[in-house]
Amino acid sequence: MKILFCTNAYEVVSNGPAKFAHLLLKINELYPQHEIKILTEDITNPDEQSVYKQTLRIPKMYRKLGMFLRMFQYHRRAMEIKRNDFNFDHLVYNNAIVALWSGLKFKNTVGFINDDNNSNISWKKGIFGFKWSKPHLFFLVEKLACRSCNKIVVNSQYLLKELTTKYKIPRHKIFLLYKSIAPVNKVSRTENAIPVILFVKNDYIRGGLFTLIDALKELKINVHLIIAGIADPEIPRIIHYLRNVSFQYNLNGIIKQQEVFELMKRADIFCVPSFQEALGVANIEAMAHGCSIISSNSGGIPEVLDNGSCGWMIEAGHVSQLKEAIKECLNNETLREEKKSNALKMINKFQLELMLQNFLTIISVNGKSA
Repeated sequence: MKILFCTNAYEVVSNGPAKFAHLLLKINELYPQHEIKILTEDITNPDEQSVYKQTLRIPKMYRKLGMFLRMFQYHRRAMEIKRNDFNFDHLVYNNAIVALWSGLKFKNTVGFINDDNNSNISWKKGIFGFKWSKPHLFFLVEKLACRSCNKIVVNSQYLLKELTTKYKIPRHKIFLLYKSIAPVNKVSRTENAIPVILFVKNDYIRGGLFTLIDALKELKINVHLIIAGIADPEIPRIIHYLRNVSFQYNLNGIIKQQEVFELMKRADIFCVPSFQEALGVANIEAMAHGCSIISSNSGGIPEVLDNGSCGWMIEAGHVSQLKEAIKECLNNETLREEKKSNALKMINKFQLELMLQNFLTIISVNGKSA
């Protein structure tokens, strides 16, 4: 079976889609009877043995329509690759919207939906009885993509139920694939003189950073808060919010994945109490690195934390609950170690080989070359 995987993120491994694309290439090593190649715009020096470069031509005046123009250009390039170099059987997109046109033109097209950003919008009527915005347009296009693609793949039971309901996707057409993390060697940890709490998320508003800061303000204990993954233009706003706090903190911009892992090895608690999260792969990575996890009960997070047996969950935005969870985590060593032990067992559910096997099974189900 030959697969071409299209993704807009690849070279800068700082988000889920890029991590996933790199892990998929392990198929060529572990399952040589299959072959997968990547088509991406995010590559400087492509190696066409495994990665092709997608050159986009989107005039400046049409950049707001970039997501939609991508679908035509990716499809055209994919078909050129199929004719001239790599006669793939299945065309897979890490973004279902970009897959829409291929879904109409190529029978074995698979689209991934990795979050609920588009499906989870309000359709309440505005003041004049009509409400319309860019998110509503993305909702409709993503819904159309679900109809055009042969299969839709999601990363959590939560998202599967959400999309089945919102987009009316037939159950036989939508598949669950838990994303894995890169294998983690046994982590040696040292005791911190002051408890270290780590927050890592680019979309810090959605990630509940201000809820965490408010909880630490109320807690009034000496902790060291490390914030990472924040885009440079947003840093002044966060510094302003941190004014007059009594605890220590470090504020980092966008950092490399390996640097995130080094911070996880150092942290006592990984805390991203998200308002919205389809799964939360960062929680899995932090579990594998030996952190205690404090998060929210939003979206797919309970699936990762086994409904609280692997960490603490609070209502999103609930400052007092978060304060109590941090206090209990720091003070109750028996419960803390029990949850960390459960977490180390739980990450077996997110092993690389299991994900790759499930991915190949999903792609090949009722698959016929187009």
